[in-house]
Amino acid sequence: VVWDDKLERDYAIHLLGAQVEEGGILDVTSGKRYDLEAALDKGLIDEETVLEVLALQLQEDGLKEKENATVSVLNISVNKGSISSKVALQIMEKQNLLGGFYDAAVGKTISVCDALETGLITDDISRSVLSSEAIRKAIIDPERKRVLSVNDAHQSGMLDDEEAERMLHSQQDEREDIMVSDLAKRGQISLRSDEATQ
Repeated sequence: VVWDDKLERDYAIHLLGAQVEEGGILDVTSGKRYDLEAALDKGLIDEETVLEVLALQLQEDGLKEKENATVSVLNISVNKGSISSKVALQIMEKQNLLGGFYDAAVGKTISVCDALETGLITDDISRSVLSSEAIRKAIIDPERKRVLSVNDAHQSGMLDDEEAERMLHSQQDEREDIMVSDLAKRGQISLRSDEATQ
């Protein structure tokens, strides 16, 4: 059977999800199993894969929570050191809680990944975003340390008409919100800095 890339990736995500359910991602070189956060730290999987596995498992469980609860749990998890603020922001973007960061130098809104690569996101900004009220598809203005709705960002000139319309239209696509506390309860990530689960 020949699979195209998307099918192969979906299949791999399902297999990794099963490994997590059975005790963790297996490191074939050491024979140890690691929870998702430790597997990410070890380089066994990348951040995108972690998010896809979590989203798949939550989708299968039928879990859905409000945006404020998601941001609150992510904030607590970052403060406890169980996930990095970088991972938390990527989870927020994946769940349509962040629409991007406004880069005043280029005069446009860029993705979280691009903002991380360019150094636009500092720890201070990350904490500020995580402690603010959740706004679906929020636009972050790091210079003024403001969290704006798509409409407010559009009125401020941070988004052009086309970008604003695209983001407003995409808000209709509901996604499962990732609840870190539910994952911790199920042992998929730890709320402490344990490296491996046996």
